[in-house]
Amino acid sequence: MAFDLKKKVENVGQTIICRWFLIGFVVFLVGSGCAVAQETRDREDIEAAMVFAASKFVAWPQPIAGSFDVCIAGEGRLSQFIQGYEGKRLKGVEVKVRVLKESDALTGCRTMIVPREMTRMEKRLESARDQPIMTIGDAPGFVEAGGIMGFLLVDGKVRFEVNLDAAKKSGLSLGSQMVGLAVSVKGAK
Repeated sequence: MAFDLKKKVENVGQTIICRWFLIGFVVFLVGSGCAVAQETRDREDIEAAMVFAASKFVAWPQPIAGSFDVCIAGEGRLSQFIQGYEGKRLKGVEVKVRVLKESDALTGCRTMIVPREMTRMEKRLESARDQPIMTIGDAPGFVEAGGIMGFLLVDGKVRFEVNLDAAKKSGLSLGSQMVGLAVSVKGAK
């Protein structure tokens, strides 16, 4: 059996190509997972920013004094992004973020975020009804269940819909700029 250098070089070359192919494939798979995680993170960042942008176009029945309390009805994926706005200024006052337990009262809340993960969304919405609280959520059917602003994905982009009847029952007035940007408007204009 003679040593064939040419054949040995070809085998080594094929082994190297196979290894690089496997490494590339693994990097592709990992990168794809990261892209999905990044897309989810970007969506949450966008939704958090939209909460505060939308609040600029809402009129509350009483002047806002002291602090602008953003209440989060329990822990959810959007919670950490909303908490990043703690201490910022909105409508001339400091933003305070409060994570509510199920038994906590809504006293002082100007905006209430109802995370999609919340199992008893309707109960939380009912507790906010007829109070001057802007209810915002991202669960399917949120606006139909009585929420004022609901996030949804349209062609891979974060959009929102509004419920004017729910806003009116809460004593809130949504600005025409906000209503004009909504992809869907429920209730009387």
